[in-house]
Amino acid sequence: MADDQQQSSDTTVHVDTVRLKSAAEKLKALGERLQAAGQKLDLDSSRLGHPWGDDKTGGKFYDKYKDPHSQLIDAGLYGGSGLMDSADQITEMIKAYEDTEEQNTATGRRLSGTLDSTSGGQ
Repeated sequence: MADDQQQSSDTTVHVDTVRLKSAAEKLKALGERLQAAGQKLDLDSSRLGHPWGDDKTGGKFYDKYKDPHSQLIDAGLYGGSGLMDSADQITEMIKAYEDTEEQNTATGRRLSGTLDSTSGGQ
């Protein structure tokens, strides 16, 4: 069921699976873009080599540059992967929720039919 409400004591839970699916798709696309940016930065940096040179000033620059540069690449690669994994988990959760709703609906119909037949259809 795409849009459902479930009553639990005095609290109503509303799950809009259509909107969740859309959000999961957008999250996955964002993860793909972030990961691609990390890959591109890594590739472009590798192609450039070490443009700061081998002198003392270049060495000082590299000492300040290497860790943030590496962290930025890792953030793109691992952050993108994390977003894509989260999107996949949301999609799995939606599927499980929809399956549960279908089972509950089928059970409700069977019970309703059983009650109708035992009460003479009244």
